[in-house]
Amino acid sequence: MNTIYVVGMGMSPHDLLPEGLAVLREADTLAGGRRHLEECSWHKGGKLVLKGSVDKWLDEVGAWAEKGTVAVLASGDPGFYGILRRLTGRFGSVNLKVMPGVTTVQAAFARLRLSWDQAGIVSLHGRPLDCLWQFLSSHDQVAIFTDRENTPNRIAEALLQKGLANWGITVLEDLGRESEKVRKLDLEQASLLEFSPLNLVILSRLKPGRPLSLGLDEAFFEHAKGMITKKEVRAVALAKLSLKPGQILWDLGAGSGSVGIEASLLLPGGRVEAVEKNSARVDQIKANQARFEVGCLTVHEGEIMEIIPGLPRPDRVFVGGAGKDLAGIIAQVSSYLRPGGLVVASTVLMDSMIQARKAMTSLGFEVDLIQVQVSRGEPLAHDLRLVPLNPVWLITGQSKPCGE
Repeated sequence: MNTIYVVGMGMSPHDLLPEGLAVLREADTLAGGRRHLEECSWHKGGKLVLKGSVDKWLDEVGAWAEKGTVAVLASGDPGFYGILRRLTGRFGSVNLKVMPGVTTVQAAFARLRLSWDQAGIVSLHGRPLDCLWQFLSSHDQVAIFTDRENTPNRIAEALLQKGLANWGITVLEDLGRESEKVRKLDLEQASLLEFSPLNLVILSRLKPGRPLSLGLDEAFFEHAKGMITKKEVRAVALAKLSLKPGQILWDLGAGSGSVGIEASLLLPGGRVEAVEKNSARVDQIKANQARFEVGCLTVHEGEIMEIIPGLPRPDRVFVGGAGKDLAGIIAQVSSYLRPGGLVVASTVLMDSMIQARKAMTSLGFEVDLIQVQVSRGEPLAHDLRLVPLNPVWLITGQSKPCGE
């Protein structure tokens, strides 16, 4: 097989370096998307248009490379969310020569005259919108590759729906072409507009947000008096949940949402489904979600038993406010829990603790039980006194892995 040249076109053929242009002139065949091939209409050799199945197209690229020189044309830099990964997987890196171009992100930030070394970069091309949320909590600027489903207006609408209004949006359309357009908008404006399918979105935080961390004091959250998982118990509960990237957590009887919101720090690429029946507390969860800009959390108002069937299957479940039917909720949860998943139930009542333990044991879970008892130091005269908080039981049940 002859060497396959992979040429990054930048934003347009005007971005090509002399070396890349020379490769295109000398290649027997050019392969790529229709737009790039049309931009090289001067080339008199073969043209291999990428359409339909990528695998079939790669077969054809390999066949042409057996006979002559093939140059694959790619947008921007082919190694940056580009075709290079698929080419390397098919032909091996030793059979490729890569000639990078200017990336869309480079060009976009250059148009805005902004540094971008601290920016988050995410591709939503063929991926769910949920991939975006983990970047919002850790970056003040986020560049987003879009597609025909995840459009700028849909992104803006999703942010507004979650109450994450502390972001401005810039949409850069048709970069490098005569129709290039740069629009700086607020989310409301962007949600109502249509954009060229060739676009890049940059989100910019409007004002400093409140940083989210583990073990935040209860005063940082909106909550009904006393109706919040105390920070010490929250920390232990999160440790018991043993959260991992990409997992789905159910926060049942979520109250103020403090457990699910802090859990988001331990679930990059994952999701939190919070269920709460009290409408006032639902409003508190949404207010706390907006305060800490937690996009991966979705709030469901209603009875736990009624909401559960419509949720995506969980890897982890925290039951913080189940009321009298704790055993029934655990039983229902077990039919949706993924193999090897964990359930952690929190209760201050001994009878509820006994119910939870019996329910988990009867389901064949491996059960662990601890009591968290905390006293906080408070000033008294010239010294301190220890003020005890209510003891809390944490009952952990782990389902059997698949195949056991």
